Amino acid sequence: MHKKGVTLIEIVIALFVFAVGILAVVRVITTNISVIDTMKLKIQAQSLAKEGIDLVFNIRDTNLARGLDWQCAYINPEAISKLEERQPFNGQICGGSFWPDSAFRVAVDPEGRLFAAETNSGATFEQLFTDNQLFITNLQTTAYSWQLLTHDTTQGTGSLFARYITFEPVYQEETAVDTDKLLKVTSHVLYQKGAIQGEVTLESFIWAIKK
Repeated sequence: MHKKGVTLIEIVIALFVFAVGILAVVRVITTNISVIDTMKLKIQAQSLAKEGIDLVFNIRDTNLARGLDWQCAYINPEAISKLEERQPFNGQICGGSFWPDSAFRVAVDPEGRLFAAETNSGATFEQLFTDNQLFITNLQTTAYSWQLLTHDTTQGTGSLFARYITFEPVYQEETAVDTDKLLKVTSHVLYQKGAIQGEVTLESFIWAIKK
């Protein structure tokens, strides 16, 4: 009886050690999966942040090509309507401008056109993500299909990313440089997957150039 009791205790101890080992392995695997997921999200977010900067520069270059103010973020919808109807428009052509402390959602729509829309930059992570979430739109042609990330909630399903662009003055020896000539632009990309949350930012400078 004594030997049998020792054997049972040994079995219980062995099972306990085995269970602890299995839990440790599961924990390591779970941690590694979380780290890999986070790395993937960061890499994609960095790419989207770079794209955001490129989109802003594309808008600036398009403005210059059209003879508009380089800081014009988007055309006044009323002006577009009048031009389409071939009627004169005497109001402000630019509907909004890249200006210090301004924030915009900038993307490409499903028809391949650049667009910008004013947004809020001073909110909680959850609110910022909701206001600026990018949506996956599936596009199909006779030749091939692809996916596009836009801010159009009617055309796609929510992605894991949100993006907005902010503008600030550039300071030189505590004095702001003329904001009509130079601005600091920051592309913010938020990502969220389950319990994983984070933000990637990319900064650049945008300025008036002469053709």
